[in-house]
Amino acid sequence: MIKKIVLSVFVAFVMTFTIFLLFQLTLQNEIYSIQKDFYSQNFEHQSKKIFLIGSSHVGQINATHIEEYVSKKSQAYEVYNLADTADKPKSRLNSLNKIISLKPDVVVYGIGYRDFTEPEKMLKENILPNPQSIFERIFSIELYGINTEFFENPKLNTLKILQGIIGIKTLVSDSIFEENTPFYPYHKTKTDIIVKQSEIQENDFHVEKLILKPNIENTQVQALNKIISELEKNNIKVIIFITPHNKFYRDSLSVDTKEGFNLLISKLAQNHNIKIFNFIDSYDNLEIWRSTNHISHNPKSSIYSEDIAKIIVEELNN
Repeated sequence: MIKKIVLSVFVAFVMTFTIFLLFQLTLQNEIYSIQKDFYSQNFEHQSKKIFLIGSSHVGQINATHIEEYVSKKSQAYEVYNLADTADKPKSRLNSLNKIISLKPDVVVYGIGYRDFTEPEKMLKENILPNPQSIFERIFSIELYGINTEFFENPKLNTLKILQGIIGIKTLVSDSIFEENTPFYPYHKTKTDIIVKQSEIQENDFHVEKLILKPNIENTQVQALNKIISELEKNNIKVIIFITPHNKFYRDSLSVDTKEGFNLLISKLAQNHNIKIFNFIDSYDNLEIWRSTNHISHNPKSSIYSEDIAKIIVEELNN
């Protein structure tokens, strides 16, 4: 009887695992398809281009506003916001060659704590095996070309791609894709402004204890260093800035995490001889937030986009 139960559980697990795997791989192909559509389009050869890259923190920036400001204060540029939800340097590295192939004049990279840290719960030892480790052993990147980072958060990636597919293929009323922001749809939650600090804290699901690995062990730091080096090697100007984080978010982080992040930023600037612009506490007293680490994509919060436009102009004029 016990053997039958064990066998039934095993068969159910294998079937569920197989269905889940096929679904995830299908979604991964959809992600590549969306990116391919953008990177394969014909840009005017002579047009000057500025690319913004980073996670959802960067996605909240208005590319049109920046394009208008920079073109007025400097030269005419086409500005594209290539931010992607939950993006980190390691995943961005996968599309670096495609970015370089489009020959942008400037790449503006927004970074924050979560780009180089991991949730504390992910680093604790568990009795059960880590699913990501299992995937990495089964599907090595070298053998199959599968990016196992996709499996770190299947739920998030599933929601991302379903949102993208729906937003692109059917004009959903609450999701808007802007032509110059191809990978990041805007909907009501991204454009709302939460005025009361207490409501921001209550509604925010992103505050978590983060662990920052030392530079020598931090694969995200290594990936970012490679991204900067490759861009500069191809004569692409690199501008780095630290994205805004609400005071409540910053206060929730450990002293070690904050000090480690500051050291990381200092070494990054030193290694590449670049200035890193810091907006981490720039908007503490302004009612422009939608969460503790996201400025709202809203006309009332245009100061964020304008400040990024100003540093671009400053660097272009240097």
